[in-house]
Amino acid sequence: MIDLKFKKGLYKYYAPWLFKIYKFKAYIFLLTKKRSLSNLGFLSQFFWDQYLSAKFREEISSAGERVFDGKIMCEEHQGKAYILGCGASINNLSISDWEKVGKSFSIGLNNFYIHDFVPNMYFCEYISNPEARNMFYTYLLNNEAKKNSKVFLNGKSVFIKGHFDSDASCIKPYFYMTDKIKTTNKNLLIDIVRQYFDGSKESWRLCHQMSNLDTVINYCARQGVKEICLVGIDLTDSGYFWDGAENEAYATASAFRKSINKQLKYVMSPDGKHATACSSVAKHLGNFTIVEYLEILQIEILSPMGIQMYVANPNSLLAAFLPCRPVSEFHRG
Repeated sequence: MIDLKFKKGLYKYYAPWLFKIYKFKAYIFLLTKKRSLSNLGFLSQFFWDQYLSAKFREEISSAGERVFDGKIMCEEHQGKAYILGCGASINNLSISDWEKVGKSFSIGLNNFYIHDFVPNMYFCEYISNPEARNMFYTYLLNNEAKKNSKVFLNGKSVFIKGHFDSDASCIKPYFYMTDKIKTTNKNLLIDIVRQYFDGSKESWRLCHQMSNLDTVINYCARQGVKEICLVGIDLTDSGYFWDGAENEAYATASAFRKSINKQLKYVMSPDGKHATACSSVAKHLGNFTIVEYLEILQIEILSPMGIQMYVANPNSLLAAFLPCRPVSEFHRG
């Protein structure tokens, strides 16, 4: 973890005053948009988080790390992309399905790198946990088989929560910044999120509502992707594709999940759903569930932009509002 320079010196003196300026900016925004001033607290923190994103980005760059600058990095997508999650339905894909995914553009989400399939990119949130670090280096950054993939790592998750050493032998990651949007006010959410999709914000900025999944969708849209197929995004439970399998990589992932659940004192949601789809978790965090958010995103923002999400698993919670498109059909178009 780097020693953040911008938080030294006079920071503790000017930060409170600077926050007041962002609070005033939030006040003007709400008046202009004719939104309730009851949202002033959230919006002030949101603008402050944007400021911190820029400062973190500067610090990481000055430390010699690569940062995502917003440039187009996946010209090969041809308007389509697969986002590969870690749900158990990943195991339902046939050899033929994987061949089709391999001929297209794909992004592995979070711990998907445990899987043998190698996508074009990985987007990961780093967790401060010994098993997580070992797994991340062994199966991704130091993995010769994956050296041609681009790896994107959430900068804040590393330099606030985690620990990162620049000693990877195969892959030097790109760090991306996310601005957290914590609100359940639908109209205000749309006002803010739309700016991250229509180009109003700096191209390097990505938004984060409930999950790294929604950040990757934001990335795809900014890169010009028009059709997105969500594979292994089940959300019906907390199961993963590596559960119960007898190989070293999957056993490592299972041990990691047990370790991180104990570390975070994770309690299974009463309805058994994945944590990001759990209403009580979302309420605690001040967010919509990932299911609620993606429905709003598709209807209010993506559809008007000519972007459509699909879900490969007909039993996914997202199939309630997204069209189901198995890999074979999505590939065929």
